[in-house]
Amino acid sequence: MEQTMTVTVLYYARLADKAGREQEKVTVAPQTTLPELYEMLSRQYDFGCGYEDLEVIINEQFANWSDTLMEGDSVAFMRPIAGG
Repeated sequence: MEQTMTVTVLYYARLADKAGREQEKVTVAPQTTLPELYEMLSRQYDFGCGYEDLEVIINEQFANWSDTLMEGDSVAFMRPIAGG
């Protein structure tokens, strides 16, 4: 059984500015939730907003915060796109 898994985190706009990069590979425990991943990164980079304020995208598809992370996934966090 795997003790860790690696996911690629993609950063856009303000989060990319805060992180100082557009993407990075992150190693986490297999049972890590999306909110836990975001909070870990937010503490590291001081994003200044909670995950509730953002959309989450897994493998280029809008996802739910309750969705499960899998080895090799790409994850992006971004502000909701306003329509009108």
